[in-house]
Amino acid sequence: MLGAAGEAPAAASEPLSLPAALTATSAALLVVALGLGIAYVRVRRHERAAREAVAERDRAIRAIRLGEERYRDLFNNINSGVAVFEAVEDGRDFILEDLNAAGERIEGRFREDILGRSITEVDFTGVGAPLLDACREVWHSGKSARRYFSSRSSTRGERWFECFVYKLSTDELVFVYEDISPHKRAEDENRLLATAIEYAGESIFITTPEGVIEYANPAFERLSGYAPAEAIGKTPRILKSGRHGAAFYAQLWEALLRGETWRGRLTNKRKNGSLYEKEVTISPVLSPAGEVEHFVSISRDLTQEMELAAQLRQAQKMEAIGTLAGGIAHDFNNILGAIIGFAELALEDMPEPTVTRKCIEEVRKAGRRAAELVHQILTFSRQSEQERQPVQIQPVLKEALKLLRGTLPATIAIQQEIDPECGRIMADPTQLHQVMINLCTNAYHAMREHGGVLSVTYRRVDIAPGEPEPAPGLVPGNYACLSVSDTGKGMSKATLERIFEPYFTTKPPGEGTGMGLAIVHGIVRGHQGILTVTSTLGEGSTFEVYIPLYRREEDAALPEGAGLVRRARGERILFVDDEESLALLARMAFERSGYRVVSCTKSLDALQRFEAAPQDFDVVITDQTMPDMTGEMLAERMRAVRPDIPIILCTGYSERMDERRAREAGFNGYLEKPFVDTDLSTAIQQALADAQTKAP
Repeated sequence: MLGAAGEAPAAASEPLSLPAALTATSAALLVVALGLGIAYVRVRRHERAAREAVAERDRAIRAIRLGEERYRDLFNNINSGVAVFEAVEDGRDFILEDLNAAGERIEGRFREDILGRSITEVDFTGVGAPLLDACREVWHSGKSARRYFSSRSSTRGERWFECFVYKLSTDELVFVYEDISPHKRAEDENRLLATAIEYAGESIFITTPEGVIEYANPAFERLSGYAPAEAIGKTPRILKSGRHGAAFYAQLWEALLRGETWRGRLTNKRKNGSLYEKEVTISPVLSPAGEVEHFVSISRDLTQEMELAAQLRQAQKMEAIGTLAGGIAHDFNNILGAIIGFAELALEDMPEPTVTRKCIEEVRKAGRRAAELVHQILTFSRQSEQERQPVQIQPVLKEALKLLRGTLPATIAIQQEIDPECGRIMADPTQLHQVMINLCTNAYHAMREHGGVLSVTYRRVDIAPGEPEPAPGLVPGNYACLSVSDTGKGMSKATLERIFEPYFTTKPPGEGTGMGLAIVHGIVRGHQGILTVTSTLGEGSTFEVYIPLYRREEDAALPEGAGLVRRARGERILFVDDEESLALLARMAFERSGYRVVSCTKSLDALQRFEAAPQDFDVVITDQTMPDMTGEMLAERMRAVRPDIPIILCTGYSERMDERRAREAGFNGYLEKPFVDTDLSTAIQQALADAQTKAP
């Protein structure tokens, strides 16, 4: 529609011209409606805002609830104990507000039982004052702290805790702690194990799977000579001696790579080139997956053990030889007794000079040399004991050295250091003189080609309980030590193992019998002593003799006889010996000397004769070793019949009888076979004299 003057209609923003039909009332109603619409829109807008606010509130509540649930889940499921404390009295004490499940387990108490109580009242973790001090420090400084505490209780033992203390913005304290007792015990065990390895007497080293040494303990250095720093980074090939072939090491490695432990003996080489024996255990260390991570080698030095074993074998060998020597001595001495005795009887009836007499004299001389040889063998085997007495042996040693000076060449110098204050020893001076001469002679033979120095020392050695023994077999006590050293050619290990064997010698034929050191060995052992020897090829040898010092202040007086009083005047003798030749010899010799003799070759026959007429005999002479009954048993039976009968004991060899024991057993005389006629006659007259002295 066009307006007046053909103008265009008014713009939309202009008020709308109401139709004429609209009344004022309708317009009013329209205005009201429009107002209500606007109000409705506003209400709906507010409703929407309200709904959004409620939703936001709900979301916040849900978030808070979710946060609380997360906090509680985290609080109760964390493995470490967590406790929340409220400070009271300006941080002088702290009240427990909360405790998680891990804290309950660590404390061994329910949270409900201890909430609201102070640290000092609860004795939290059993630590007490140190924990309270840490809390006070953190609360006042505001800085977190890390502490380690330990506690001990009768029910749970000692426990260790690692603790963290924090201060919150709310002025509350959070205490996070963990029982580290298993870790602490493991650390202590590892530390103890490391200390034990460091101080172990066994050599221990650890290698990589390729065999490179990663660790070696101090004993490794003592055994091998290599310091740990020298060995680390190298392989055990530095110890190879060349004594084991490739097959040996191949077998060793096969066992280790199978995860097995290898045990055996190895000959290794020290840093200085010397060899040593060791007993070894090598074990693989496996990972959880079963793979080899390391090898551990534990070695024990066998050097001293093998030396002691060699000495034991040598001692057993010597003992076996001694047993053999003692076993044949009785029969051999009986044979020699008959040879010497009948030779003496024959010489008494033979005019001089004749060829026959000369031959018999040679027989007697040879018999006596044989008897002396048996005596030496028994001395070596410790089976023949000599009379010993407390003596100062220094004069004997000096006398031997004086004798040696006149016989040794000028190329051999003698050095002596004899302590005059060294005490007395129970000894046979003659035998120790022989020991000195034999040892010095042996030293001379070692130096006679190029000369050298012969050193002799005699000193006192005291060994207290717990001290290392200077020689194997020496018990704590006081000893006199005789040492004889030379600077000769020394001896090999093979020679050292045999030097005390009878008849063993390294000298050329005709220059030695091989009995010298064997005799020394027997004499020393007979004096309850110890004989040791050390030797190095090209440097010389040293022999040391240890004999216990005499400890008694007073000497026991030995019984002395009353002396010879008269010659034979027809006394009656009962002679008992299971050897018929000796029984015949005794009868012939005694009758020639003016005695009347009844000889028996069986101990039971002799006992029957004596029991039938005990007063018919003035003296009894009996062998010790006989079938059915020994001489000691026979004497006991005879004395039961006649206590005052003089009895003389003879023996070719007895392991348990000597002159001292025979005297203690009540015998009036003791003779060792073979004996000469004069020895037996002297013993008879001495026994008769003793009987007359004791007669009432």
